[in-house]
Amino acid sequence: MTNTERDDKEAAGGSMMDRLAHKVENPSLSPDMAAKARQLFSISEERMIKNLRWYRNLNTEEREFLNLITLTAIEDYLAWATQPEPVKSREEINADHLFSIAPIETARAISLSNVLEDTRTVVKVISENISLIAPEGKERDYYEAVLYYSREVAFSAASVYAEVAETRSRWMAREEGLVINSLLDHNLDLSLQSRMSIYGWDNGTRFFSVVGRFRSDVHSEIMAGFYQTQAQAAIRKLGVEALMGTHTNSLFMVLVGGNSDDHFHEILDILETLFSREACMCVGPRSYGYEGASHSIRAAYNGYFASAAVMNPSRPIYADDLIAERALFGDVVAFRQLYDVYQSIRDASKNGDLIETLEYYLLEGSSFERTAEAMVIHPNTARYRLRKVTELTGWDPTDPLDAYALRYAVKIGRYEDSLKNQGPLMVPHQSSRSGRSWEENENFTGAISSILQAQSQDSPALDVHIHHPAEASAA
Repeated sequence: MTNTERDDKEAAGGSMMDRLAHKVENPSLSPDMAAKARQLFSISEERMIKNLRWYRNLNTEEREFLNLITLTAIEDYLAWATQPEPVKSREEINADHLFSIAPIETARAISLSNVLEDTRTVVKVISENISLIAPEGKERDYYEAVLYYSREVAFSAASVYAEVAETRSRWMAREEGLVINSLLDHNLDLSLQSRMSIYGWDNGTRFFSVVGRFRSDVHSEIMAGFYQTQAQAAIRKLGVEALMGTHTNSLFMVLVGGNSDDHFHEILDILETLFSREACMCVGPRSYGYEGASHSIRAAYNGYFASAAVMNPSRPIYADDLIAERALFGDVVAFRQLYDVYQSIRDASKNGDLIETLEYYLLEGSSFERTAEAMVIHPNTARYRLRKVTELTGWDPTDPLDAYALRYAVKIGRYEDSLKNQGPLMVPHQSSRSGRSWEENENFTGAISSILQAQSQDSPALDVHIHHPAEASAA
């Protein structure tokens, strides 16, 4: 490497102050005009420092990149303005090269509106100092030239920033799709964690999700993107990030993550404007970390399909309120949760009194008197035991929806216990009840999962697939 090459490399790789100092002047400019260009730049820089807060807040590298673009633009303007031909007869201006000076990442810190403010400042400085650069009698031509040139700079900036925004939008849409599919697949590897870190999320983030269909009155991708961007901006003002995407080109999914869920209901109100009113809007449980994000979006996904079993579902409807329906349609996690509820009641029972009382109450028309009569106990004893069930589970047997879920919990629990105990109530394995060949399943949820996998080979890669009516008819 020669000394000249080494010097060039050091200058190119040095600080931005070095780059500005080593900047090659426009060869079309005379030394006198090049000096005037730097003088105009200095005046412009002083004014931006004084008047533009965003300019003062730029870090050193960002500011020097913008300064380099500004100085180059002033020099190019002077080279173009000093041409002898009339303005309208000169070669058309192309200012696109100005924005190749700085890396594309600069657009993140310096917005299009910032570039336009910079341009206005420079135009004003040049207009106020026309006599410094224009020969006597040519002031009008130089003034018209600066207006024409600044317009071309603005158009070039708009074009470059639009391209950057489009590229970033495509990239973000791809990243959001990968995050959603990874969470649905329960694939919580390092690549997922890296993608989620883009949003400032980690294993301590509080998540919840919403699944449904996008509003039916929007048929344009541009308008859909506009509404989503507006919603994301409103949510971001609350100190929370929202990831949005589609799954299998039909379901619209949102994952929300932040340090807390203080604004939960406010965020739901914002998101509700994005979802179709003709379809269910299912909200997943609020959970912490990567595991919690996966649990929330899977529960909301399965809850969306399971809501078909509910008459007049509320809006929004919560996946936790659909736990019995999710279990009915094969959601493994819902099965486990219901079995855990059963276990908590069973383990707290003395001689099975809580479970027995709960079963009698659910089977005897939810009547304390008939329950007491069937069990030969006092009605207040039945009330006491059922209050204990509520304390243990958070579900009130006297509430119809809670009673429905508790009924499933007891049935699943008794079935699971029969499989483990291998007692006289043991239900025959699937292989002995049908002519099909089934693998030996360790538990009820395994059997259900196997059935559903056999029925639907093209289901999403979940532990369990909610068998949608449309898929059943297609089969």
